Amino acid sequence: MHGNLLNKNKLKLFNTANSDLAGRIAILENNVYKITYYEIISGASGSLTIPTGATINAYEFSGANCILSEIDVNNKPTWVSPTTVGGTVVTASLNTGTGAWVKSGVTVSANVALIYSINIKGIDYANLNNFYIIEETTIPDLSYLEKGGFGITVDGGSVTPTTGSKGYVVIPYAGTITDWYIVGDASGSAVIDVKRSGSSIVGAGNKPTLTAAQRANAAVSAWTSTTIAANDEIEFVVDSVSTVKRINLLIKVTKS
Repeated sequence: MHGNLLNKNKLKLFNTANSDLAGRIAILENNVYKITYYEIISGASGSLTIPTGATINAYEFSGANCILSEIDVNNKPTWVSPTTVGGTVVTASLNTGTGAWVKSGVTVSANVALIYSINIKGIDYANLNNFYIIEETTIPDLSYLEKGGFGITVDGGSVTPTTGSKGYVVIPYAGTITDWYIVGDASGSAVIDVKRSGSSIVGAGNKPTLTAAQRANAAVSAWTSTTIAANDEIEFVVDSVSTVKRINLLIKVTKS
């Protein structure tokens, strides 16, 4: 029975990601860059001017939060460790939360480079000074892998579909239902219930609904259950429908 319904109603399982321009811009803005950065310092202690939006990474330099380096005539690090008059290598401690630093001794050179590592999002990248960037790595944003979805196409052919159960889909992953999107082939009205084990998981909540419109979407609200377990069997039931001949329903899920 389920197999026939699946074939008849063209059930679809979707993996979704933002494809609109605003979504693409948001993805770029949220890209995270790992930057090896430096600042020229002098004196025995002080605080870094951390670029706005940046966070300092801990233990990036052989277990230390930063390293010191001599600088050349162009104020670029030479990767030679500064020393005291007596030849002892001078290091520095760095508080990753505040940017406060303290040298372990007095360097012969008045000015040295304090090299440290930061993470910063694309939206804040303009706050960096390119002169002080030593190395850059893009940390891939894999959040899109957490997004999924499932849905159904209810197709009445040349007539308005009938009400009642229209098919099932098995969800291969666990997650939380977040939104629904419903689209008709024309302006019309429809209400679709979503069930599991014969009981509505929408309950008194906002069922996927078209009201004298061709498309609608909403975040789920007051559903009896929004939690999906791997291998849950979900049923779609058309409560009411008018005017439209084909309805596409997509339910978005955040995978867990």
